[in-house]
Amino acid sequence: MGFESVYPAVNSISSLPQHLVGQRGAQDGWNYMNASLFVAGACFFVLRACSQNENTPIHHPTNQNFTALLNWQWSRTRGPKTTEEKIMLATLSIAGGISSFRYVQVGAYMPLFCLLVAPTASLFAWYFG
Repeated sequence: MGFESVYPAVNSISSLPQHLVGQRGAQDGWNYMNASLFVAGACFFVLRACSQNENTPIHHPTNQNFTALLNWQWSRTRGPKTTEEKIMLATLSIAGGISSFRYVQVGAYMPLFCLLVAPTASLFAWYFG
């Protein structure tokens, strides 16, 4: 659907300077939403698997709000612990990095906080934890 419908529609938006942020926002919103859905699906399976073990770091009822709470959880637990959590962080970091680059190209810096700063903080927590 995205390559056949969404990308052509978004690319048809004028590339005039006053439209660039909106065009990038639409493209990145679609891309980041798909990455977040992947993470949400992975969280579902991890939470389901962890429901038997309450000592697992990710086992917390509020983690159903996924990306923001995962980054918060990882900052508290010094980064992801399981392979699934590491894949989730890698996915969020890659999607956030690509989206951040596209926003910087058009001079929009506010989205960088949630797209780049939060996953980067989790990566630091993991590396230095």
